[in-house]
Amino acid sequence: MDLIEMNSPSLEAALSAGEIDLGVLHPPLSAPDLAVLDLPDEALFLALPATHRLAGQPAIRIADLEGEPFLLAPRSIGPSIYDRVIALFQAEGISPRIVQEVTPMTTLIGLVAAGTGLGFVTAGIAKVARPGVTFRPVLPDPPSLPLAVAWRGPALPASGQLFLDIVTEFSRR
Repeated sequence: MDLIEMNSPSLEAALSAGEIDLGVLHPPLSAPDLAVLDLPDEALFLALPATHRLAGQPAIRIADLEGEPFLLAPRSIGPSIYDRVIALFQAEGISPRIVQEVTPMTTLIGLVAAGTGLGFVTAGIAKVARPGVTFRPVLPDPPSLPLAVAWRGPALPASGQLFLDIVTEFSRR
């Protein structure tokens, strides 16, 4: 089994082309030829410089982010996260001040550490400590990101089926 990191649109294209057997990605998907297993959504956390004025708060309100420099994945690469972040701000009657579009999230974390801006990352990314970066939940409605496993059916190689079985079992917990 080889692990390859790709953004969701690239994963979907590689699956449809038969270049990979299985992918963990963010729906919705546009390829009708793929089988999909929806997983529980993954929580998003705000990444901010450890020295930021809001870093000492246990949770951050979206309204407190008005005018702050924001880092966000381009919509063409991450439409789910892009649309959810924009909707969060719009619900508070404000717009994010996007200073840079960036991908992947590991690069976003580096830019946060350098003081370039703030941005949302998944819970999995937030669990990894990064010097100079603080991760905080957001209120009033913590955002999340849909997650799914997709494959080109009907059958998977044995290793892919084993992975799918493990993910299925884990997602039921």
